[in-house]
Amino acid sequence: MLTILLSVSLAALCACGAKNAEPQEVEVDFTGMTVTADSVSSAEEMPDVVHNGLVGGMKTETSSDSSKSYNDPEAGEGDDDSEMSEEHESLPYEPKEIPGQRVDISWYDDCVFMGDSVTNGLNLYNDASGCCGNAQFICAGSLGWVNCQWELDHEDEVHPVYMGQKVRLEDAPGITGAKKCIIGLGMNDIGLYGVDGTIDAVVEFIMKLKSKYPGLEIYIQTVTPMIEEMQFPTFNNELVKEYNAKLRTFCNESGCHYLDTWSALANEHDALPYELCADPEALGLHLKNEGSEIMNDYIMKNVN
Repeated sequence: MLTILLSVSLAALCACGAKNAEPQEVEVDFTGMTVTADSVSSAEEMPDVVHNGLVGGMKTETSSDSSKSYNDPEAGEGDDDSEMSEEHESLPYEPKEIPGQRVDISWYDDCVFMGDSVTNGLNLYNDASGCCGNAQFICAGSLGWVNCQWELDHEDEVHPVYMGQKVRLEDAPGITGAKKCIIGLGMNDIGLYGVDGTIDAVVEFIMKLKSKYPGLEIYIQTVTPMIEEMQFPTFNNELVKEYNAKLRTFCNESGCHYLDTWSALANEHDALPYELCADPEALGLHLKNEGSEIMNDYIMKNVN
C-alpha cells in the first residue's frame, strides 16, 4: 500500500507569485492501494491508485506505511477530514458518452506513452486490466515539459526509469522502437512557468522529437481537470483550459495530433467529477481507475 506525503511549496501557490518566498513543507497522510494484475478481474474491483507528482510546486513522495484505503468504507471512520467526501458520496455519476469508433487494441503495439503521474495511473491500470494492450510506458511523477529536457545528472531531475536505467523522454521512441507516441505532460509546468512558459517548453521538446524521429506520429494529450473544490492561484481549471486551447493551436500548426482527454473527463462545471478523483483531500486531480478507463476510451476513439 501507499501513503502519500504531500509537500506544498507555498511560493508556487502564492497569489502574488512571490518567486523568492522560502518554500515550506506540509506533510499530509494520504493513502492509495497496491495494484496487482492477478488480484482483480473488473474495473469495479480494481484498486484506485495515486502517484508521485509535482503540480505547480506541490510535490508528493511515497512511503510504504499506510493505515486506510480508498475502497474501504470503514477507512477513516470518525475522522474530521471527511466533510468534503460526505457531501459528494450520495451524488450519482454518469460518464459521458464518447462518440467515435474504437481502434483495435493492436493499435497500441507500436505505441509508447510518455508522461507524468496521470499517465502512470493509466500505466498501472493497464497492468491490471490490459486496456492498452502492448503499449509501452515511460513516465514519472513530477515530470513536465521543462524538466524532461534536463540532463540526466541534473540535481533536481525526475527522469523516468526504463529497463533499470534513467532515461530522457526524448529518447523514449528510440529505445522502445515505437512508431507513435502519446504524450501527457503539462500539469507540473503550469503552476511553475505559467501557460505561455509551458507552451514554449512544448514547442522546444516537440521540435527536438521531430528532428530525431522524422516519421514519428505524435499525439499530445490535454491536461486533465481538477475537482472544483481544489483550485490554486497558479494552477486551476481556468489556467488548464487556457493551456489546452493554446496546445490545440500548436498541434494544428505543427502537425501533431491533439487528444482532448480533458473534454472526456470534465463535468458541466469544467472540473473533474469528484467521483473520478483518487486524491480529493490532497491535490484533487489524480484519476481513479474509472477515470483512467474513460481517458483510454477517449484515446482509442480519437487516434484515427
